[in-house]
Amino acid sequence: MLTAIECETARLALVMETDGRTLKFGLDKFENVQFLSYRQDAPARVGCGPVVPPQRVLATYRASSVAGEAGTAVAIELIPDDFPNDIK
Repeated sequence: MLTAIECETARLALVMETDGRTLKFGLDKFENVQFLSYRQDAPARVGCGPVVPPQRVLATYRASSVAGEAGTAVAIELIPDDFPNDIK
């Protein structure tokens, strides 16, 4: 679940909750990540702060050497609530 977007001076972080863990996927600017939606009720825009309501997503990312990040975001796909849970 995408729960928030943290905006710092030099780096952004997409905050996600999965399997009881919080993961952060970094990016330098919004233009460097592709957002795709397969939902009828997708947010109209992406911005800093909490994502309300949290959105189910699939994240494509590259390994990151930045401390505290699970990776660098490449693409975020907003998926329907009924999308199968067994896809990893």
